Amino acid sequence: MNRSFSLTPRFWAIGTFLAVLMAILSVVLSPREPDTIPLVPAADYDDIARVFAAKLPELHLKSLPVDDRIASRALSLFISQLDPGHSFFLAADIAEFRKQERQLDDLLQKGDIDIAYRIVTTFRQRVKERCNYVEKLLADGLDLTKDETFTRPKSRRSEELPWPANTKAHNELWRKKIKDQYVAVFVSRSNNTEDNKRPSSDETDDVEGGRPTQEVDVRKIADDIVKQYRQYETVLNDGDAEWVLEMYLSAFAAAYDPHTDYMSAGDVKNFDIQMKLSLMGIGALLTSEDGAAKVVRVIAGGPAERQGELKAGDKIVGVAEDEEEMQSILHLPLNRAVELIRGKKGTAVVLKVIPVSDATGDSTVKIRIVRGEVKLEEQAARGKVVELTDDAGEKHSLGVVKLPAFYVDLKGSPNSSRPFRSSVRDVRDIVEGMTSTGGVEGIVFDLRGNPGGSLQEAVEMTGLFIRKGPVVQVKDRTRIGVLQDKDSAVAFGGWLVVLVDRMSASASEILAGALQDYGRAVIVGDSRTHGKGTVQSVTALSSAHRGWGSLKVTAAGFYRITGESTQVKGVSADIVVPSVFDGMDVGEDVLEYALVCPDIPATKTGMPEGRGWLGVLGALSSGGPGAYQKIVPRQKLISVLRRRSRERRDNDIKYAARRRLLDRFKARQNRTVVSLNLVKRLAIAKDEKRVVELELKTVRPESEKDSGETESSDLVLNEGLNILVDMISQDAAPSSVQNGVKTR
Repeated sequence: MNRSFSLTPRFWAIGTFLAVLMAILSVVLSPREPDTIPLVPAADYDDIARVFAAKLPELHLKSLPVDDRIASRALSLFISQLDPGHSFFLAADIAEFRKQERQLDDLLQKGDIDIAYRIVTTFRQRVKERCNYVEKLLADGLDLTKDETFTRPKSRRSEELPWPANTKAHNELWRKKIKDQYVAVFVSRSNNTEDNKRPSSDETDDVEGGRPTQEVDVRKIADDIVKQYRQYETVLNDGDAEWVLEMYLSAFAAAYDPHTDYMSAGDVKNFDIQMKLSLMGIGALLTSEDGAAKVVRVIAGGPAERQGELKAGDKIVGVAEDEEEMQSILHLPLNRAVELIRGKKGTAVVLKVIPVSDATGDSTVKIRIVRGEVKLEEQAARGKVVELTDDAGEKHSLGVVKLPAFYVDLKGSPNSSRPFRSSVRDVRDIVEGMTSTGGVEGIVFDLRGNPGGSLQEAVEMTGLFIRKGPVVQVKDRTRIGVLQDKDSAVAFGGWLVVLVDRMSASASEILAGALQDYGRAVIVGDSRTHGKGTVQSVTALSSAHRGWGSLKVTAAGFYRITGESTQVKGVSADIVVPSVFDGMDVGEDVLEYALVCPDIPATKTGMPEGRGWLGVLGALSSGGPGAYQKIVPRQKLISVLRRRSRERRDNDIKYAARRRLLDRFKARQNRTVVSLNLVKRLAIAKDEKRVVELELKTVRPESEKDSGETESSDLVLNEGLNILVDMISQDAAPSSVQNGVKTR
């Protein structure tokens, strides 16, 4: 039985099409009359289902039985995987499916999964009906002058979205849905944004009086929409029986928590390859949402990061080879979309993107990226020394360390002659370099966007800044373990500010939480981090039958030394300087059925592990309890720093403009009712564009843009440095780490 552990969070929600699309191997891109692959389960699928139902509760952290509650969740998830917008099925379909809801757990344990195939068969029929309706609706034409609105669903949680009650309601929903899509495309093309890069302050308006100033090919808009839905119908009908099995068992797995999953034999074989390939072309981690390839994060050191325009949350809806014609990837399987984005190193790919800043979907931009590899050197930790002058005119030397991920180069080993590379070693070298050249008074440690990585690296990284002591607790089904820093040497004992955002997860949260708990650092950034506080293990369903696939199961949870779980809650910032992610549905808390992990007792920090004589011997051998990092309360200091930071930002025109931008973005995200009147929609788009450009111009003046100076546009980093200066000006020792402890 093979077991491996993963700390990197799975940012995709189960309510998307990822599970539906990953296993489909062939797609025809041009519209055609779809051929339906018969859904005939293989002979051993009943055995796979029985073993799955037995192993899932055995391996999962919570050890919950496969019962009626799990079955009800699984049915909702399975249906919503197929129909996340709840727009294809009818209410009567759902009522029919739910007649067996309370028997599904018993049926699964017997190996009976027939209901999954019946649901998919019904779904194929509903998709065909909707495609026919869309084609007829657009052929008849749309009235774009009518003053009406469309309500977009804000939440994707399966229990919160109703299905149409009858055919009349179904058609009315789709009339408005397609009209909204049509108007959004029209606005985008009339504003000509898809032929430009992201809008900047030097672009001119293309709309006068709310009307387009250029001709828009309305027939092409209609043809493109029909083509997208017919393409989706083709993709759906290409799904085979294994796809249904995987999706159904994955729904039962996700009913336990969003990071537990079933992977079929084909998926196990291709999973790692597919994820790695998604990083090789442009350097972006992708998932599937609303039929588009959504950017989960841009990989540090990759082509997309170097190009600078693609952002986390952007949705890729089209791909072209440099100057060739744009090809829609809406509703393509993610692996197929990734294949189109990938290509030979040095060639260019053009992405058609709905920006994350546009919650309406009314604009698209084209982003050209030259393909290349993500090199370890470019992902690695990096540092620099900057000088800042305080209010009294005194100069301060400060360090900035950026850590994109917690990494270890497994090709080498510390116990072999082959060199190896790790994030801990790199950060230690950077810090030692900063201290050896006259010394820095403080360091800003930037963990923004860091998704995690090696658990051991997080523990040892904490040890660079504390005396030895416990760093994190790990609780599985049977015991609680404490992972400690056992090296009393300290790489840096001065002032620390740690920058985080909602994308900082897992190992990042362990490090930030430990430094916060020991009073070694002030946490600055989004209101809290991602909230991924669990560990997953991958186990084959059967050692005798490799073709049965594997279970990825949540097997343990992380806890801070205080006993608090980072799961869902994350690590709260001491001083909130929010990013755009703070206003987005990003984080563990937005995932359906996310685990809630009750707190556990705090770990002891004043003595080595062990009781009785073991504890005494441990204290003697380690130099006594005094060698352990002591927790230093910093609340009084943080209160002062928080006040000074707020006053500074309130009186800064750039921060005021940035706050207005974030408020506007949040309002967009929360907007559910949109106008379907074309003239009104064009006017709204024009107004939004003008206001955003004015705010951006304030945040980043043209003089900075022209000179290529981009440092000052990172207002969160700038404020982190200012807070560091405030800490130094308090004229107090940063912590007991400095006192009497020799640094490395």
